[in-house]
Amino acid sequence: EDGTERVYDLTGTDEEDEENLRARKGPYLELATANAFRLGVSAPGRQDGLFDDAAPLDDDTFVICDVFGIKKITLANGETVKAGTPILYYRANTSKKNIDDERPEERIYNAEDNFGLIGLGRITDGETHAYALEVEKFYMDITDPKITAIPWPYRPDSYILISAGADGEYGTNDDIRNFGN
Repeated sequence: EDGTERVYDLTGTDEEDEENLRARKGPYLELATANAFRLGVSAPGRQDGLFDDAAPLDDDTFVICDVFGIKKITLANGETVKAGTPILYYRANTSKKNIDDERPEERIYNAEDNFGLIGLGRITDGETHAYALEVEKFYMDITDPKITAIPWPYRPDSYILISAGADGEYGTNDDIRNFGN
């Protein structure tokens, strides 16, 4: 119409837009096996969330957790299940080229992407223990030759994933990541 390229026009007036939306609908993960849990409890006294209070994040946020059952969660149907620790997701900024640049704004990954989630503390089947995944340690782990033979994650143009592993603590030797050995 005006000669400019459209990135997204989701007005529903164009058949291509409607087809694009239809192609994106549907479950991306099977809910029964996604291992998704609520961050906070749905009401005081309930045990249906990973944390009693997820502030500053929304209690009703759901996160995908690893398979290491650390905390007992009571589902709405009354069933008790074991929940793992949230899997951290770091989106790649493809306009950047360095992992450990001295200038944070020039790094491919932003360690602060998950500060809200990490700040909630360590999940245990009792009280929550605070810990910190240090920014510099995050970048060192990605590029440390003792940890990774090649200083680039699998799919570096897309994302980094980090599971806290069996101990439920990020930044320890049992972490499972899409980079390293």
